[in-house]
Amino acid sequence: MARESLEQQHVRIAKWVDNGLAEVNIGDLLAREGVVVPARTLHRYCVERTDYQGPGAQWPTEHCGRQKWKK
Repeated sequence: MARESLEQQHVRIAKWVDNGLAEVNIGDLLAREGVVVPARTLHRYCVERTDYQGPGAQWPTEHCGRQKWKK
């Protein structure tokens, strides 16, 4: 049922992802409209059905001290 609710909001979710909105914020915006889904379900949907790459997608890849950051 949660997945179907997300499918109905696909155009809006995809637009928010394209605009760089975080998953948490997308969940908040959906909840304001009465679409309440588990965070994990929203995460899976964003990864599988949109261009969402997660919060670490913009981290630098060069070596920074002793820690090497990931893409």
